[in-house]
Amino acid sequence: MDYFLAKNPYASFGFIGANSIGEQKSNTKRFMIYQRIIKNVISPITFSHYLSEEKSAYLIFNKLGDVEQLKAIQGMFKTIFDLYE
Repeated sequence: MDYFLAKNPYASFGFIGANSIGEQKSNTKRFMIYQRIIKNVISPITFSHYLSEEKSAYLIFNKLGDVEQLKAIQGMFKTIFDLYE
């Protein structure tokens, strides 16, 4: 993340905690681990945190960005989820 923030101070991030074989797609083990790490490492002062346990997805929005950027990023996440349903 530091690499991308150095190149673009407005960068936002997101991830999906993929499920293991035989694991449900909601609230996966990976998602739970990543979520704990992100909450402890990424400040809520600098970034807004949005998560979906149902989709095991986490969006970290840079508060230097504007609301329209947030809407676009959330739309991209929604589109990606709809493609893989």
